[in-house]
Amino acid sequence: MSPTLTTLVIRAHKALTIGMFGLWIAGALGFIKIDLIMMDEGQWEFFDLCLSTSLLTWLVCRFSVTVRKNTWSGSLVYRLSCAHHRQSRRDALVLFFFACGWTYQVILRLILLGWLTLLGGAIYVFHIYSDAIEDLGPEKLAEMDFDLDTTLKQIDKFKGWMGFDPVEVVGWISPRFMVLFLVISWISVTTLSFYVVRVCWKSLKVIFRLPSEEPESAAPKLYVA
Repeated sequence: MSPTLTTLVIRAHKALTIGMFGLWIAGALGFIKIDLIMMDEGQWEFFDLCLSTSLLTWLVCRFSVTVRKNTWSGSLVYRLSCAHHRQSRRDALVLFFFACGWTYQVILRLILLGWLTLLGGAIYVFHIYSDAIEDLGPEKLAEMDFDLDTTLKQIDKFKGWMGFDPVEVVGWISPRFMVLFLVISWISVTTLSFYVVRVCWKSLKVIFRLPSEEPESAAPKLYVA
């Protein structure tokens, strides 16, 4: 028997949900890596690492409940991850404060991603035209307002942060893969920011008992995140 249209829609929605949560969980792991690097440099505090870790934990719990709701129903995992869908003001208030912290974290990551995008483009250009830049000499570079020493210092600083030479890595990676990686990163962080803001709003609605905009329907319920 061929699946009905409703069944196909539910399967497609579930596949999309799994894909998006996979991107967000990978992004949260990247957040933790960045926090550890910045803490070693003395730029960020332990509080930032706690927020990133709590975001990763909540996303994993939310993913587990979204995919297999019946398995986790009534458990602590369900209570933590579904506070914005339940009617407990206390749980929703706790989730709201965490979600505000996550929103702050994600905004910082968007700014950092923009900086890394510009830096990655500069490193790629430097890799392509490195021989030509060296052939120009310091006098020509000074006339072009190009500070080679500053550029090399920034690359060395990045190398100290990440533990590898970005110019060499760029030489191994094809331009298509780099563009694909940047696009996926922007999609992951941007959609995660919208999702976290949505969690904040839904938690507020539970706290202040605002009416829900989701109409009740007899149709099968999708994997609502």
